[in-house]
Amino acid sequence: MSQRARPQPKSGPDAQLIAEYTAAFGPADEDLVCELIDVKCKFLGGEADDWSPQVLDELLYEVYPAQVIADPEDLTKIPGVAAQLMRVLAKRSPGRRAELEELAGATEKMTKPFSDEMNDKGNWSPGKRVWSAAEAEGVDFDDPAAIARWMEGFNQRSREE
Repeated sequence: MSQRARPQPKSGPDAQLIAEYTAAFGPADEDLVCELIDVKCKFLGGEADDWSPQVLDELLYEVYPAQVIADPEDLTKIPGVAAQLMRVLAKRSPGRRAELEELAGATEKMTKPFSDEMNDKGNWSPGKRVWSAAEAEGVDFDDPAAIARWMEGFNQRSREE
């Protein structure tokens, strides 16, 4: 896993949902759950526990491919983690249990299409293209001076580069 910082819940409902997830499935993928919730809320709005088939499709097939730089080893994990999150939500929402369990099952089948969408550079936003290039060139994202040096060099490149 890369050293990129991932969002962590501070407190409140997001932290409670993540605590429920780790209680059910362990802490191994806690960072991926935090990222899923953060990206969902940032780009699609709503609450951390407000999911639907449309939200999940848009998140995994549009927002993630355009905006999120995922570690290669996480590409096969993210849909499974999303499915497990749906199961946690199903436990906490008895009135939506069947819908969320069905959504979890469908999400488990998204691994290959999700990975394909994430690897298709045609789906990447300009920002993701720039930061992916920086990452490929070994820029340490925890070092502001290294980022500044890289950006200065990047801005001097020709359009063709």
